[in-house]
Amino acid sequence: MQLGEIVDEFHRIYNFQTILYFIPNVTKQEQVTIFDQINLLAKDIPVLCIRSPANNDQIWKVVPKIILSIVFFTESNRETALELLDNTFQHFFRPKIIFDFHTVFPGQVDLETLCIWLGRGRMVYSLILANNQMFTFDLYPTMSIKKVTSLTPLQILFAEKVKGFHGATMKVVNDQSMLTYINLTDQNGQTRYGGHALKAIQTFIQKYNGTFQMLHWELTDSIDKFNIHPVTPLGMEGVSEITYPYPRKFCVITPYQKEVPRMFYLSLPFKKFTWSLLLVGLLILFLSEILADILYGNDRDIFSIQNAFFHALRIFTQQLHFQKRLRNIPCLSLVHLLAIFLVMLMTSLYQSVLSALYTKSIPGVQVDSLDDLAKSGHKILMYVPMYDLSLELNLFPSNVLRTPSENDPSIEMFQLNRSFAYFMPTIVTDAMIEIQNCLKVKYFHRSLCTFDMRIGIVVERNFPLKEVLDDVLFRLREAGIISKWKVDFTMEAYEAGYLRFKQPNESNLRPLQVNELVLIWLLYGIGISVSSILFCFEKYLKFRINRLWIKKNSS
Repeated sequence: MQLGEIVDEFHRIYNFQTILYFIPNVTKQEQVTIFDQINLLAKDIPVLCIRSPANNDQIWKVVPKIILSIVFFTESNRETALELLDNTFQHFFRPKIIFDFHTVFPGQVDLETLCIWLGRGRMVYSLILANNQMFTFDLYPTMSIKKVTSLTPLQILFAEKVKGFHGATMKVVNDQSMLTYINLTDQNGQTRYGGHALKAIQTFIQKYNGTFQMLHWELTDSIDKFNIHPVTPLGMEGVSEITYPYPRKFCVITPYQKEVPRMFYLSLPFKKFTWSLLLVGLLILFLSEILADILYGNDRDIFSIQNAFFHALRIFTQQLHFQKRLRNIPCLSLVHLLAIFLVMLMTSLYQSVLSALYTKSIPGVQVDSLDDLAKSGHKILMYVPMYDLSLELNLFPSNVLRTPSENDPSIEMFQLNRSFAYFMPTIVTDAMIEIQNCLKVKYFHRSLCTFDMRIGIVVERNFPLKEVLDDVLFRLREAGIISKWKVDFTMEAYEAGYLRFKQPNESNLRPLQVNELVLIWLLYGIGISVSSILFCFEKYLKFRINRLWIKKNSS
């Protein structure tokens, strides 16, 4: 077939809107010959001649995406033609290309080198024309050159290339930074995978006769070393392609604040307003004692204010011993009676409420904002790729983030450590909540579910079966299979040993421990110590005074 016939056949199949001619570094004689041939091709279709590297963004703003590219190989541009083609199609996927060896017939080595280059770029919709012979290549299961006869329709020829993998190995990235799939080992010791994204990829590869291979991804690795990446946020795919992205909500989970300190319980029976009224009542009682002393002529006593304070405090603590004082000041009887009744009632209420509180665990204030997270001191633990993405998108301030340390292998993202917070998709947090509900214990608190991210399955650039993968994913979603896999993820994660939590030491009912009221014991100890010192000092002082008095009387 001649070049004109091939172009007409391509136009009939793909109905392209523009032809790109790549003519780099040709001599004047070669240029005249090439342009004479171009003038005979598809006269009613717009054309663009590219002779040197140009601004790709400017080209794709003007040129429609349905294009046919024709590369003219000559003796003078062998080295630059492929470089120009690669630079132009850097961000363009699955181009249709015709290579015309215009003045030279390629040898087997040149033809094989070209096919290897095309295979590495996954440019399967390529046809090589040389000396009225057509060649192409098969990518799967291994790259091989194929001669095309004029009897082979081009539409069937290209359809065969994307019909399946023919047993070829598809390398899938094992990157769990997005926490959406897990590894499982069944009873027979076979490895299987959980999570809807990975199951969908396995279904696709198996249906089209491929071999699934999971490979670990190091940070230094390029995505080009793999065929498929299970889950990647939209905008992070680079020069690779992403399937139709779907929204995914992410949440922050923080260690559940089990209990407020037991010392805090002492202030819980009454609200602040009630405590304020009690202090006002104690102040009124104190002033009443002072006023009574002034009215009854006891104000000359230098200890009257001190005595009034201790009288009020003894009434407040129900340590009553004021018979002589009440006989001297009868009007205080009514004040004391009302104060005793009030204090007795409030003490009874306080003790009953406090006793009830000490039999249960009162949860502390949960983390529901970034400010709460910063105050709590918990760091959000993220794998490095997600950590870098968070900093790039400014999701969190860097002072609340941490990555797992290589020197601390005990920190595992799925073996959740209650010393850290985590940033996880809702499919994982939903599983955690369901597990917590089954165990009747809370380990983590979910909050900050305000992060929406569009994610999808990423495939290598120019992946030949990308449209087929899109179709498989669409059918799985419409059939409800992906929804079922999302539900299955909870049990799969738990059976595989993921989402395990360390059992908390607290229970809903537990005895009060001495160290939980350490401040009370400390104050009590200080009081006993000061009282003992003052007692000894008073005894010593009284002993010295008695001794001096005896000496004075004896003399």
